[in-house]
Amino acid sequence: MRRVLLPLFVTLACGGAVYGMYLRSLNTAYTIPGLLVGGLAMGGTPRADVKARIAELETRLLDRPVELVLGQDDKDPTAGQRQHTTWRELGARLDAAAIEQATVATGKTGEPQRDLAERALARRSQLDVPAPLTLDPRRTLTYLAEVKRRLDRPPTDARLDLEKKQLVREQDGYLMNVYQSLTSVEDAARTGATRIPLSGVVSRPRLGAKELGDLDVSTVISSWQTTYSVAATESDRTYNLKVGAAKIDGTILRPGELFSFNAKTGDRTEKEGFRVAPVIQEGELIDGLAGGMCQVATTLHAASWFAGLEIVSSRPHSRPSAYITMGLDSTVVYPSTDLKLKNPFDFPVVIHYTVSQGKMRVELLGKRRVYDKVTFERNITQEIPFEHTVRHDPKVPSGQKLIDQHGFPGYHLVRKRTLWKDGQIAGTQTWKISYPATAEIVRIGSGPATLKKVPEPHHHVIPPVNGRAFSLALPEEKKATKKDKATKKG
Repeated sequence: MRRVLLPLFVTLACGGAVYGMYLRSLNTAYTIPGLLVGGLAMGGTPRADVKARIAELETRLLDRPVELVLGQDDKDPTAGQRQHTTWRELGARLDAAAIEQATVATGKTGEPQRDLAERALARRSQLDVPAPLTLDPRRTLTYLAEVKRRLDRPPTDARLDLEKKQLVREQDGYLMNVYQSLTSVEDAARTGATRIPLSGVVSRPRLGAKELGDLDVSTVISSWQTTYSVAATESDRTYNLKVGAAKIDGTILRPGELFSFNAKTGDRTEKEGFRVAPVIQEGELIDGLAGGMCQVATTLHAASWFAGLEIVSSRPHSRPSAYITMGLDSTVVYPSTDLKLKNPFDFPVVIHYTVSQGKMRVELLGKRRVYDKVTFERNITQEIPFEHTVRHDPKVPSGQKLIDQHGFPGYHLVRKRTLWKDGQIAGTQTWKISYPATAEIVRIGSGPATLKKVPEPHHHVIPPVNGRAFSLALPEEKKATKKDKATKKG
């Protein structure tokens, strides 16, 4: 009997000792050996240091590089559009308190079978406490909206490069879907992925190269030319003229198609290549972004007038322009004020700009000239006197007087277009338009007389109006290979 009981007592004693050791281990001030937390070795870490180690893990995870990719493969036209960032910039965060609690509790739950299994896995470096990232949706959406602004690309139509005499093929655009992309980012945060596909759709151009195969541009239907200053002080405005003209050059208007200047040129921002240059705002000449775009629109407006294109929407400047006859100008302000034209002919019309050596020229090219002659008539119905504004400037010495802006009368007038075909009037249109008076702004010095005199400001001189009535007619144009001298009147 003694032989039977002795081994049993020994076994129970050993088991009790082991269980006692297990119970004591639950209260040790260290994490279990071999434990990983989010891939970071955390085994045997003193309880007092766990919080700091979790903070170290948080920094490592949030600063981990992430690649956002628009497009899934090389066949996708959106492929190749990438944005490199970090989880921190994406608005991710780590629940450090919950992970700290889970780290300390792993292998010490008080459930022997579970704890011993966890400890065995940890000793083999096979137990990793999850450290998933979560997102602040507002921050993530704000970041993705900025990514969309950078990566979105509008489609571009096929067009003719009229200088190189070659076809420029169309290009697909793409639009990123922010909310669907948010779901992809949330999935990646849970799984720890570092390459995140963004959701987007391909936007197709309206005009492809195959549609231009038989395009006839042998005739200059009409043209108009305006001049600009080539002085170094006007270099930013000249740059804007070239940027704006390049966005429209080669545009094809199919029969019945509507053209929108604002839709074609887009927002006039620095991102789109525009610079700060003088613009007219509320009757005053000030510096503004994309100064010069009104001349781009005005030159096209005049060429369209004498081509016989339908002028759907056109608005004059708040003051006459120095580069064109009053009544033929057309102002544009994105996105509120637009120049809209429509092709009324049964064949395509191509817009061709050239900007060089102080001259901006627009040619409208097509199969033939529909009208023999198109006239412009302008009749002033009322002249409005301008006001005088005096401003005192303490930075100018007393006694000095400067004219910041010359005054110019305002006008109410009627402009009329007459279309002639085969020697007969084929149609007329009239518009009532107005130019508010431009105030004369005088600056008088109120500072000490000892101040240095201020140089006279540079002025954009508006030419005087030649009489109450004015008319202009452009005859049939020559072929596209020859110059049209009649347009030099513009």
